Amino acid sequence: ELLSFKDNAVFRNWDNEHGQELWVTDGSRNGTHLLLDIVPGTKSSFASPQFELEGSLIFAANDADGLLQLYKTDGTTQGTSSFFSIEDYPGDYKAAKRDNTVFFFSARNRALESKPNFLYISDGTKDGTKDLGINIYGRAAAVTEIVVAGGRAIFATEFDNATLWTSDGTEDGTIKIAEFSEINELVVVNNTVYFTALQDSETEFYRTDG
Repeated sequence: ELLSFKDNAVFRNWDNEHGQELWVTDGSRNGTHLLLDIVPGTKSSFASPQFELEGSLIFAANDADGLLQLYKTDGTTQGTSSFFSIEDYPGDYKAAKRDNTVFFFSARNRALESKPNFLYISDGTKDGTKDLGINIYGRAAAVTEIVVAGGRAIFATEFDNATLWTSDGTEDGTIKIAEFSEINELVVVNNTVYFTALQDSETEFYRTDG
């Protein structure tokens, strides 16, 4: 996994000394180095670069206690810091960038009894990261996919059924579109989301603009 950032590339790498962490390279041997040893020693943070947001690279990583942390970096060790922490299983985290100022993500909060999977919006700061309040029927629901089309997040959840949602980035503007037995991969083409869904034992092709 390699991501271009400024004049460098950021990538996930494993070695015997640091485990699996993020590294930075300018394409030369001397210009290739560890970004930050988030979990010191040989254990891994499994950091994964995601996208650029207002000049910073956003990425997710596990800390030494196994909590998911969201980070931003300017590409230097000194300029790398965590801005949000979630008690989360890493596999439950998903994210999609809306524009150069905000992104949507989902994460499961194990600190709450029902372990709900919430949708958040973030500008890359702690104060600017907000829960949009999605917790299906007051119980745990897994956000299976998030895409962005026309400035809105389109996302699918699963509990008893599969549900398609849309969000403008506010809690009041996060609403249900439709329910199915199963929703498959969401694909965006020209601000329209295409997907297949199972309903009444038949799989059909759908599209939505959110």
